[in-house]
Amino acid sequence: MNLMGIFQIVQYITVEILLLYVSLIEVTRNVYKTNMNISVKNGSMAELSCPMDIVLTRKDLLKTKALSLFLRPTLPDDEGEYRCTLTLKDRIHVHTVSLNISVPPIIIKSPVPYLKVDEGSSLELNCLATGNPPPQVTWKVFSNPLLKDDKTDQKLLSIYDAFSGLGVQNHTEISPIMILSYFISYIYTAINHHNGTLIIGKLHRKMNQRFLCIAANGVQPDDQREVLLSVRCKL
Repeated sequence: MNLMGIFQIVQYITVEILLLYVSLIEVTRNVYKTNMNISVKNGSMAELSCPMDIVLTRKDLLKTKALSLFLRPTLPDDEGEYRCTLTLKDRIHVHTVSLNISVPPIIIKSPVPYLKVDEGSSLELNCLATGNPPPQVTWKVFSNPLLKDDKTDQKLLSIYDAFSGLGVQNHTEISPIMILSYFISYIYTAINHHNGTLIIGKLHRKMNQRFLCIAANGVQPDDQREVLLSVRCKL
């Protein structure tokens, strides 16, 4: 074979490689991506639809030629990204579905339902909860909510009587802590943390009342625990 023949073969191979490279570039350029967000409650059914009859994959584990993927019942572990992929000659279509599983709040740590404590002692009540989204834990004291009053920058909380005119006079929020003051014969202080911990600095015999811990995250039902406080009087 002469040099001219070798040159023509090399030229032919070079052109083929160049065309293949250009073809790959065109395929890369024609990648179409669409996204969708779906939120369902834990235990319900979720339908993940694709825009056309294509292959559904989840984390490269599941494949099916169906228009929709049904999850029934949904579990917290089902949360994540699901991808539909369609590969054609000149384009790739990728459809991603982000699935969020909402879970009602569940209180995982709370005081015992009935507490006996000595007058003059301190008390700490812990209430923790889980859920998706993360729940907010609040306390109601003597069935009264700790309501905010936005009249001042310090967010002075509303005034109410807890028991027989004696009880919570005011509580000023010092973020992230709220301070409650009890005026009887002495000043009794309590601190209500946003993480669900209620601390009473000094107990009085007239504090024999009901405390309620409530966990809420916008997903029904809320969860709550009740604590009945019995203060033993000093002789």
